[in-house]
Amino acid sequence: MTDDDAIEGLRALAEAAPDTVAGRLAREVYDVWSRPLYYGRDGEPITQNEWSRAMRQPRHIGNTRIARCWVSTVWLGLDHSWVFGGPPIIFETMIFVPRYKDRGRVSSPQDWQTRYSTEDQARLGHERVVNRLRSRGFAGIMTWEAP
Repeated sequence: MTDDDAIEGLRALAEAAPDTVAGRLAREVYDVWSRPLYYGRDGEPITQNEWSRAMRQPRHIGNTRIARCWVSTVWLGLDHSWVFGGPPIIFETMIFVPRYKDRGRVSSPQDWQTRYSTEDQARLGHERVVNRLRSRGFAGIMTWEAP
């Protein structure tokens, strides 16, 4: 059985028994499995080959160093919304912090991330994260619900 056969079987079950537990579960799984996985920067679905070629191009939306932290916002192209539905999540901002030695142990504060659906959201999110990090430091980010 191919993936396409499995997806078609889920669709058929969902349509044949929409009011049963099995039919509702089949619909949920079908909706996730039949969704495109790869998206261009414009949010439109692309093939895996197109995504692979695009990954060789510059992907940064924002790239900012603040003190010893690095704020990076990139186009992922791979939908990170997973099973949660909604629009594809294809951009990500992360804060990377240096590892440091504390009494002989190597430790690191938790790196931080948030994700977006559109390039405009990613640009605005990057700017907000940078401004918040500059004004309140890393502790101000860790207690903040990102946009």
